Amino acid sequence: MKRIKLFPKNKLEYLRLLKFGEEIVEICEEIDVKPIVYGSLAYFAHTQDSNVKINDIDFLVPKKSYKKIMKILDEKKIKYNWDPKWPILQVFKGKLLIELDPNDDWPKKVVKSASDFEFDWLRLKVISLDLIKKSYDIGFAKSSTPEKYVRKVDGLKKL
Repeated sequence: MKRIKLFPKNKLEYLRLLKFGEEIVEICEEIDVKPIVYGSLAYFAHTQDSNVKINDIDFLVPKKSYKKIMKILDEKKIKYNWDPKWPILQVFKGKLLIELDPNDDWPKKVVKSASDFEFDWLRLKVISLDLIKKSYDIGFAKSSTPEKYVRKVDGLKKL
C-alpha cells in the first residue's frame, strides 16, 4: 500500500472531502460495491503534486448499484442528484461533492489493476497510472475546454 503523506493545495477542503468520501465508501461497502478512485484524487495519488486542488472525489462503481446507493442516501438524508439521462450520480454534503460514475464502459482491468493507497487515514483503491494517463489524454482530446487538462496531462507525462 502506498501512503500519501503530502497534502494538495486546498488541504482543509481535501480533508473534509476525505471524510465525506469515507461515508460514501461505507455506503458502497454495505451493498458489496468497492468504489475505485479516478480523476483528480487519482492524479494526486500518482503524481503527489501538492500544487493541485482536489475539488471533488470521483469514484467508479457499477451503474446497477445506483438504486441501492440512492436508497441508503435517502435513509441517511444525504443529498444527491441523478438524472437517468446523465450517467453520473452526484452526492453532496454542503459544498462538498462526490461523483459516482459508472464503471460499466471501462475495461475490466480497471478493477484488477487498481492499487491500494492510504490518504491520511482513509484506504482507497485507485485506478492505475496507465489508465489515469489514458483518461486524461481522452479528456484533453474530447473536451471543449482542454486547457483544464493541460497541467495534469503534462504532469502525468513526467511519470
